[in-house]
This record gives sequence, structure tokens and C-alpha cells, in this order.
Amino acid sequence: MPLTLNQQNAYRASDAASRPRWQPATATGLPLPAARFDLAISSWVLEYLPNPESCCREVARILTPGAPALLPCRRCRSAFCRL
Repeated sequence: MPLTLNQQNAYRASDAASRPRWQPATATGLPLPAARFDLAISSWVLEYLPNPESCCREVARILTPGAPALLPCRRCRSAFCRL
């Protein structure tokens, strides 16, 4: 499920029925069920967050146990990690 911070972009992107449904969200409050996803990808976001740890906790919450997260960041040693 694609997520975006900009609600106007979410409505614009969701206009066509054949496209994925976009939903506004924040990195620390994802409107997704716990332990539901097998992979999480977030590109070049962590370095811009005031509290990247809270984002990582939220990503870990929505992932199934042992599922990987791909979170590339300029300050990170590895973009592929297990949360």
C-alpha cells in the first residue's frame, strides 16, 4: 500500500480505480494492522526525521516476525536490516 504525507496528493493519485489506493500517513503513525507485511521499504527518509527510532519501531510493528526492512539512509551502514 503506497503511503504519502500529502493528503491532496493522496486524493489525486487515488482517482483512477486501477491504481493503488494512496492513504495519508506519518512515519510514526501508520494506519496499518500489526504484523501484516513481509517487507517494508522506505527510501532516504530516516535522516530527515527528528526521531528516526520511532519510525523504526512503527515499521517493526507492521512487519511479520523476522521480516526484513529496506531503509536506506546516508547515516546508516547498511540499508538492509532486521528490526
